[in-house]
Amino acid sequence: MKSHKTTTLFRSPKSDKGRFTLLCQELREAFEAEAKATGKERLLLTAAVAAGLWTIKGAYDIEGISKPLDWINVMTYDLHGTWESKTGHHTAMGPEGDKLTLPFAIWYWMNNRDTWEKPGIRNGMPANKIVLGLGTYGRAFGLANPANNGLDAARDYTFTPKGKYTGAEGFLAYFEICKLGLTVVHKNKAMAPYGYKGKTWVGYDDPASLIYKIDNIVKKNQLRGVMYWAIDLDDFSGAHCGQGKYPLMSAVKKYLTSGVQPTFPVTQPPLPGSTAAPPVVTTQAPQPTTPGGGGGGSGGCKAIGAWAGNANMDAWCVSNCAVGNCPASMCKC
Repeated sequence: MKSHKTTTLFRSPKSDKGRFTLLCQELREAFEAEAKATGKERLLLTAAVAAGLWTIKGAYDIEGISKPLDWINVMTYDLHGTWESKTGHHTAMGPEGDKLTLPFAIWYWMNNRDTWEKPGIRNGMPANKIVLGLGTYGRAFGLANPANNGLDAARDYTFTPKGKYTGAEGFLAYFEICKLGLTVVHKNKAMAPYGYKGKTWVGYDDPASLIYKIDNIVKKNQLRGVMYWAIDLDDFSGAHCGQGKYPLMSAVKKYLTSGVQPTFPVTQPPLPGSTAAPPVVTTQAPQPTTPGGGGGGSGGCKAIGAWAGNANMDAWCVSNCAVGNCPASMCKC
């Protein structure tokens, strides 16, 4: 007989939906009165809100809160996780029509309805009041069968991966994920990377998938901007992933402020001194707009600097320089 962990959820009464709207309205009035009385700038009023359809429907009067709030931070992550019986990407962009995706969550907040038809009169949240939430972490599952390692694969309830530093089952920071040596799949129906190794399965975002979200949600809908959960889950020291400090947030910032896609490795290089094999990528990530330096790539490419003499990094340089991604600080051909 199987025994599964259960989670008890406590729901607030339905009347809280209207009370939250009233709270927002009263706070806005109080902030405006204070600004008028003191001559100081009015305090901003924002809210972090859910991305799941049924939570949105049950918790928010979208039209009612759209006026008093300056903007909302939509928590478009944790759409899937270990509370489910199969693997799923927590920041999925697809498939089309799936209501547990980032595009649908933003659509619903903008249009206040759960159909995909072109809107007539929108009674949702104005686009310039919507901030897209981005995750710098991954959601992990244990696989029931390591050979069945795609999306919607059955999970093993007796094993759930956890990070060395974060220590929470089913939750890993980006700086932990990049050291796992996963086989990474970029091309899939969720349109965001996932990786697997043995019984471990992790869905996460990398610089390329975050920029894809910026193009197809933030820029396409002219949203206000982005926010993150959380700063300390990116590679904040730059010591883990070989992509510099804060590689995820830096990539997004550079793209939003300059329109230039930052260069990043086609696969993540092993750390200096690491004996782990570099991760295998089953589909090639987007190419950088300009080569990072070095030659065109050949079997003679070698790792340099902190990676000099590392056989795994030599192999990484050979494979990546061959496709034009040859960072001068890492490889010499």
